[in-house]
Amino acid sequence: MPKKYPVEVRLFAVQKKAEGHSWDRVAEMVMQNFGFDRPPSRRQMTKWVKTGDAIPNLMLEQIKSRLPAFAPGWLSTQQELMGKLCTEWMMGKDPNLVLAKAFLSQLRGFIGPEKLRMALDEFAREEKQHEQEVMPPAINPKLEEGGGTK
Repeated sequence: MPKKYPVEVRLFAVQKKAEGHSWDRVAEMVMQNFGFDRPPSRRQMTKWVKTGDAIPNLMLEQIKSRLPAFAPGWLSTQQELMGKLCTEWMMGKDPNLVLAKAFLSQLRGFIGPEKLRMALDEFAREEKQHEQEVMPPAINPKLEEGGGTK
């Protein structure tokens, strides 16, 4: 009887296959990342992937059961993104950065890449200006060495 693998393992495998890795490479990465002695078989992993679905229905149901009531409807439109987020979290990446990148990707989809770039540039300018206003003026080393004015 085949071993049942947790949703996280399945999501990881599905994501890596979606990135274009061979099944042998996916199995190797699963062993490395999750510390298994034996990876899932190719036959098992192919069952996790259905044509056109980033996350098969079984995994989607398990994820839905862990989310608030409003989330399942939204989740059905975000399958690929959720797979990527889960994979990056499981790989130990900073969750705040992962979520920020996901948010920016969604925003790019809504407003387009050019407007997103403009907004990020404006935000960076405003942050730099704010930092300059808050930071005390730099101490002049020449004045410090000489002890003041001559």
